[in-house]
Amino acid sequence: MLAPGNMEEIAAELRKYEVDVAAIQEIRWKEQGIINKKEYTLLYSGNEKQGQGETGFIVSKKLKDNIIDFRAKMLKKKKKKLYENLEKEIEGIPKEDTTIVLGDFNAQIGQDDYIKQVAGKHTVHNVTNDNGTRLCNLAISTNMVISSIKFQHPYHHKVTWSAPDNKTFTQIDYILITRRKQSSVKDVRTFRGACADTDHFLVTATIKQKVKRCRRDAKKRNGALKN
Repeated sequence: MLAPGNMEEIAAELRKYEVDVAAIQEIRWKEQGIINKKEYTLLYSGNEKQGQGETGFIVSKKLKDNIIDFRAKMLKKKKKKLYENLEKEIEGIPKEDTTIVLGDFNAQIGQDDYIKQVAGKHTVHNVTNDNGTRLCNLAISTNMVISSIKFQHPYHHKVTWSAPDNKTFTQIDYILITRRKQSSVKDVRTFRGACADTDHFLVTATIKQKVKRCRRDAKKRNGALKN
């Protein structure tokens, strides 16, 4: 759990790793709000009572795409509803927009053949767990891809979470993007040196997109010059 007092420390780490937009989990702040700082903006969402439930917010300096921060609940009876709500949220975004979904999915993705259509082969797991199946099915139904395991990296640049014994590691945090925009993702990897007082490692994606130039209507331009 992160406290408001160390947000400056987290912001400094994000600047160090040149992160423009970050999703942060388990803040457990009360209700919802926006905090504007000189170099970044915090958008957070929590429950009515402070310290209860899992919350997340986005630390944003440059926010140009539709970004959804998600955390999978451990309770099985709530998983179905969570994923249904997430799917509706994605489907409600205009098709021409770029959508990015990222966060702690508590998902382990294996080497199953059907997964290859939405994910890469560079996973650290052999078997897909229940959350992994749900995540892959979500990607299939919403026409997205799981970019996190499409890039070849050493083991320590792929695992995203460390157990309290500091000997057990797993890959449970992922980044998804609209399928037609998957070529915009140039790399996804983990940085274990980022300090944020958490057992999760910093997972980063390098995304490059072209910005279309808007052309003014020639007649309107000429009319404006005459006036």
